[in-house]
Amino acid sequence: MSEYSKNQDVYVAIDLGSATMKAVAAFYDEFQRPTKVAVVRRDTAGIRKGAILNLEASVHAIEDLLSQLEAESGSEIHHCFVGFSGEHIQAQNSDGVANVGLRGKPRSISVEDVEKVMDSAQAVPLADNREIAAIIPLNYRIDNHLITREPLNIQAVRLEARIHIITAPGSLLNNLEQAVRSAGRSVQALIYSPLACAYAVLSKVERTEGVILIEMGASTTKIAFFIDEQPHYNSVLPIGASSLTRDLAEVEKIPLALAEQLKIEHGICYRGLLGNEIRQIPIPPFGGRGAEMMLESKMCDILQARMTDIANATKRRLEKSGWLYKAKSIVIAGGGSQLPGASELFARIFDLSARSAYVMGVEGLDDEESLAQYGTVWGLLKQPEYLQKEIQRQNFSDEAPAQPDLPHSLYPEENFFEEERLSAKKRKKESKPKKKSTLNWIKENFF
Repeated sequence: MSEYSKNQDVYVAIDLGSATMKAVAAFYDEFQRPTKVAVVRRDTAGIRKGAILNLEASVHAIEDLLSQLEAESGSEIHHCFVGFSGEHIQAQNSDGVANVGLRGKPRSISVEDVEKVMDSAQAVPLADNREIAAIIPLNYRIDNHLITREPLNIQAVRLEARIHIITAPGSLLNNLEQAVRSAGRSVQALIYSPLACAYAVLSKVERTEGVILIEMGASTTKIAFFIDEQPHYNSVLPIGASSLTRDLAEVEKIPLALAEQLKIEHGICYRGLLGNEIRQIPIPPFGGRGAEMMLESKMCDILQARMTDIANATKRRLEKSGWLYKAKSIVIAGGGSQLPGASELFARIFDLSARSAYVMGVEGLDDEESLAQYGTVWGLLKQPEYLQKEIQRQNFSDEAPAQPDLPHSLYPEENFFEEERLSAKKRKKESKPKKKSTLNWIKENFF
């Protein structure tokens, strides 16, 4: 492994999650592989589901995060790559066409022809306040039959292109950049987090043959499908691993922080991993309440119920898109993937092989820094250039960002799952008894 020296350029990436913020510093070795210089993390403040909810709190948190990274790396940080995500991110595939030949006679495809067909493919209608955040070329079709990735200099009359477009609310991107700028740094590029994560945790074989990447954060679950090395589908579910914590806290009437601790230390979300032995999990005293015990199987049932909801919602999205049946495997990333039983549960529900993600292709990482929750932040330093949303917006206001409307329900994911079930019911055109929500099922079985 190459050794870091002070005269080398250091590159920085930050992942601003709903529960934790992570930042890494790295240099590139002689093989252009990112090599770790420093890694830091801290609790998130002012950010939820990818959106800035409190500018002052988020700026303070980012300042603290990058100050820690400067101390750890011994380098001053002036700019960084930043991941973005959120439930309002949308993706679609789009086609464009351009004439190359003159009067039906072929000629060699030029750079200008490629730019022209890309412009045609990008000409999609956008709702107010939405902008294109990433464009990924998928393939080119030449004279209605030959498909290639490299069309330059091929003789043709007609050139077509298919691209994958990621769009986001302009305010979301502006607010993220404003927070980083207010923390005294500039944004080198904004990159859609699941696509960055893919280049850190998926192998080339997986991306080629067809793989579903499920990145489960605290508040959202991002879905991406790769085939022929490129992303052909992206979607976001407005629910993540923190919903399992809330269910556990609700059933046991314990604080969220304690429920999270118990989930991390003792949680299993797949019954198949439990042995025959009856095991008890100690719940420590808090407030005026004494120590108690909880059956391991009871905790597993609570966690598995919600994780099953997330897996089924993910499967429905992919079924509706048509890409599910081209998948060969599943890779689960994000903090939620570290819960024992997650990959086994998804494998059973999808009837596909599934594994937990780990970071590949980064030098100098220890075991913890290779875990799935670091996939996005390291992927930000591994992504192809076309995934970068270059920063061109100027003249930002110092006013606080607009605050999004928050759901009134304590458990907004229940509304989401009910909408998903109704949508699935309409597609199947069957009359079935209304399914109880997971939260109601938990209450009936455990209260």
